[in-house]
Amino acid sequence: MISDAKIMVVGDDPFTTNFLGDILAKYDYRVDIVDDGGEALTRIAADPPDLILLDISMSGIDGLETMKKIKQDENSTRIPVVMLTGSQVNRETRLHCLDLGADDFLTKPFDEEELLIRIRNHTRLKMLCEVEIEKERIMGALEMARAASKDMKTLLNQILETSELIVYDRAGDLPREKYFQQFKEDIETFIKLTEKLSVLDV
Repeated sequence: MISDAKIMVVGDDPFTTNFLGDILAKYDYRVDIVDDGGEALTRIAADPPDLILLDISMSGIDGLETMKKIKQDENSTRIPVVMLTGSQVNRETRLHCLDLGADDFLTKPFDEEELLIRIRNHTRLKMLCEVEIEKERIMGALEMARAASKDMKTLLNQILETSELIVYDRAGDLPREKYFQQFKEDIETFIKLTEKLSVLDV
């Protein structure tokens, strides 16, 4: 079991949602029970869960429409969604669920062991995906830092060369104003590079 994972249970049948909530709480999962698809979308946007158990049959916004909106939103598209279905749900409906982005199915009545295994597998997979995404983000930030560091080194050498021209041209033969302006522009560029580095959240 993934420690402290948050599971959202969405359905308008209190018997089903409370039954699932009791099982999950017994295994120390954090459980958020929601009886409406619209409310589920609002809560997901505010505090995304690690996995969603979503009843396919609900009044108002049904499970299919709710899942469609979850998977279309870039902020929630990677959250695993397990559809809760009755044994009467046909193959066409299941294929439609998969086409919309469903990650798995659980058929009522639920088998506790199967439920826990599926939840464990999906939360583990989500965690591994998040680790990989974070790794890619860090590598991208490091690449940006390396490029900025190289630019800063080149710029510093240029600043030193310009400052030497200003300082050592004692006879006044060189257009000092021109070189001082260049010196000022290089310093401003250097400051912008340091600001760019400061926003890298590694």
